[in-house]
Amino acid sequence: MTHGSPAWPPLTPPAGLIFPGDAGYPPNNQYNNRANHWLPRVGIVWDPFGDGKTVVRSGYGLFYDSSTVGYVEDNAWVNPPFSYGIAIYDTKFADPGSVSATANTTPPYLRIAGTKWHVPYTQQWSLDVQHEFSKSFLVDLGYYGNKGTHLLGGIDLNQARPGVALAAGVLPPTGLTSDELGVLNALRPYVGYGYMNAVEPWFKSNYHSLQASAQKHFSGNSLFALNYTWSRTMTDSPGDRWNAPQNTYNIAANYGPSTLDRRHMLTASFVYSLPWMKSQQGFIGHTLGGWEVSGIISYMGGTPLSVTSGNGLDHAGLGVLASDWNLLYPDVVSNPNSGAPHELGQWFNTAAFQEVPDGVYQVGNERRGVVRGPGFGRWDLSLFKNTRLSERVTVQFRAEAFNVWNHTNWSGVNGDMSSDYFGQVTSARDPRNIQFGLKLMF
Repeated sequence: MTHGSPAWPPLTPPAGLIFPGDAGYPPNNQYNNRANHWLPRVGIVWDPFGDGKTVVRSGYGLFYDSSTVGYVEDNAWVNPPFSYGIAIYDTKFADPGSVSATANTTPPYLRIAGTKWHVPYTQQWSLDVQHEFSKSFLVDLGYYGNKGTHLLGGIDLNQARPGVALAAGVLPPTGLTSDELGVLNALRPYVGYGYMNAVEPWFKSNYHSLQASAQKHFSGNSLFALNYTWSRTMTDSPGDRWNAPQNTYNIAANYGPSTLDRRHMLTASFVYSLPWMKSQQGFIGHTLGGWEVSGIISYMGGTPLSVTSGNGLDHAGLGVLASDWNLLYPDVVSNPNSGAPHELGQWFNTAAFQEVPDGVYQVGNERRGVVRGPGFGRWDLSLFKNTRLSERVTVQFRAEAFNVWNHTNWSGVNGDMSSDYFGQVTSARDPRNIQFGLKLMF
């Protein structure tokens, strides 16, 4: 069964499943593709003083996404009749019925696709001012933003509504067991089925940033560049397919920082050509001349992460299973980043989270991305030696070191309340790497 929008009708049993070719579905394909998209682009460049020193730029564009159709094609192999049937064990081909058969009586859990499809798209815009203080010194300051609409995300279209099971008196004070889950299946919008995981274009995002940069050129090939970005990216989309919002009927509660959100990013880069013996005359000139040092220095704030609940079947009476796409969140009772240890054994304040108590059937109040993960800092340095063999032939020796100081950049942090490693750092980014190369240019 399919649904086209989050504006849900009253709880009524479905007429049945819709297959490709049925009414409401494209006649010849499972993916509702349209070819009449309008993609405008507009840009303006203005020299306000007419001296070529200051330039104002602005632009706008609309971009559609080419979505994968794999999520539609994959659906067929996890739905009945392929995944539900009778299992016969330890029998013989000559007489399969000689042993008892076990039928799967669990309400089927479906993977489905919506019929009222909207192709995801992004609007992008910018306003930028660039000024040249001298022929060798340039400064740039700009605002850049975008807005994502109809983004793809996982959703359970057959989730029990919060409070329905409690009002019906079928939830015990200490919660349900897996054997008692049938009482919730009877209260789902589409009776007779379990969860219905779907990919729907119901989600949105936005990005805003202030970007500043400065470049200073020196004699020869030497230069220094400095870039800083303050940005914020927010979304209610959990991802293309997995990690659906815990409450299907309140997607807005999933709105928060995107997993790509980094508030502060600072990058400095430089190239310095050693000034002596550039002509490379004689043996000494070829040995001591042509050396070049360069590097990239990067520092960034941490990305956000969400803490997930260890509760399962009866969380708010939603009927969420471990195999469902929904992420369940606990209650947040204080700021998990305030006074956090930020150590390997405990990155954030784990006491800031509490499970929703048994018998209190409400959705956890945590919003996505409340924990700020570890930051990032790295120096990459390189040493080049350019040796001219003739007017047209040069050989270049390269020695490059990534994360040259071997600084540990922590990466993953365990946010699962049911894990023994809850709150601990679980992984790190690459250590120092050194590589050498030889290049012949002619």
